[in-house]
Amino acid sequence: MSPIGRIFIVLNLILAALFMSWAAHNVATSHEYKAKYDDEVAAHDASKTGLEAQLSSIRADLDTKSTEADNFRSERDDAQAAVARIEAQNGTLQQQISEANATNSKNAGALSDIQNTLGQIESAKDEAVTARREAENERDDALSSAQEANTTSEGLLAANVALEKAILDLQETIVAQQGDVSQLETQLATLVDVTGVSYKDIMAQDQIEASVLQALYDSKPGLVALNVGSKDGVKRGYTFEVFAGSDYKGQVRVENVREDMCTALILRMEDGAMIKAGDKAATRL
Repeated sequence: MSPIGRIFIVLNLILAALFMSWAAHNVATSHEYKAKYDDEVAAHDASKTGLEAQLSSIRADLDTKSTEADNFRSERDDAQAAVARIEAQNGTLQQQISEANATNSKNAGALSDIQNTLGQIESAKDEAVTARREAENERDDALSSAQEANTTSEGLLAANVALEKAILDLQETIVAQQGDVSQLETQLATLVDVTGVSYKDIMAQDQIEASVLQALYDSKPGLVALNVGSKDGVKRGYTFEVFAGSDYKGQVRVENVREDMCTALILRMEDGAMIKAGDKAATRL
């Protein structure tokens, strides 16, 4: 073989060795890059999975907070509506209370007027009965005098005629007074029907002693609560005299009766006196 041929062979061998070395180096580098790429992909996937989990958790928290906010808004709206209803109801109740107080005041005045009228009628009736009895006595005296005059002498005939005329006048007076008494009795019966208070019960009330539990002056003339009731024999229409020690304070009339207590309307109070809790009361002093 010629020297040139040998040189070409040697060069080919050297080039072949260099190529093999370069190819081996490239293969090694390629495997190294692939391993790094696979590691990066795995790390990226892990990060992506973690971020997706955090995102899901954040979305769940956001949904929860949004639901809670909706609930809070609903509760706030319900509370505001409830406050509005309560304020409206309170206004209605205040108006009803004002109307009730006005009605109570009016009723108290009417009851006081009825009581005064009842007293006046009773007094007038007593006066009429007394006048009728006096007229009957005068009539009896006149008849007796006329009989005595008839038996004594004819000279007393004129006096007898005068007495008879006086008797007729007295009889007319008696008839007129009987009509007044009948009218007064009718008025008294009407008052009893209107008030529901039995006159006999008032006049026949038992001796009952009590203590004042409370006195209210929100409406005139005022109300008091006593510590006696139906079990003690108290009836509607009974009157109690109120006092503290030796100081007389006034009179009250029972309007409502319960088993162990009653409420009474103040009929009158002494000047400068004030009925209060702890005072004593009795149907008769």
